[in-house]
Amino acid sequence: MRGVIVGLMHMTDEKGLDSKVVLSAVGSNGQPLHALSAPEKQRIGEFFKYYKRYDPGAFSDVPGWGSISAGRSFVATTHAFFLQCRQRAGQPCRVTPPAKR
Repeated sequence: MRGVIVGLMHMTDEKGLDSKVVLSAVGSNGQPLHALSAPEKQRIGEFFKYYKRYDPGAFSDVPGWGSISAGRSFVATTHAFFLQCRQRAGQPCRVTPPAKR
């Protein structure tokens, strides 16, 4: 997916933390085509709050939202996890978030 990060949706479900990085398509000027406004956060959060309602034992909760920089940090941390842990199949792996630039 090509786009620019416009926020981070904090979400938990029956398996634990399941946050989502929210992207927008980019215009010819390099800027996001869509803003993550309060009404959009509400609409997206409501979808994720209820989309598992018919799955027995499943749930999801959206306790809040993170900034663009939080979204970037989330991507950097998960990328570091992938790079450091992909060779350790079956072994525990912990990653420290990368230093802020």
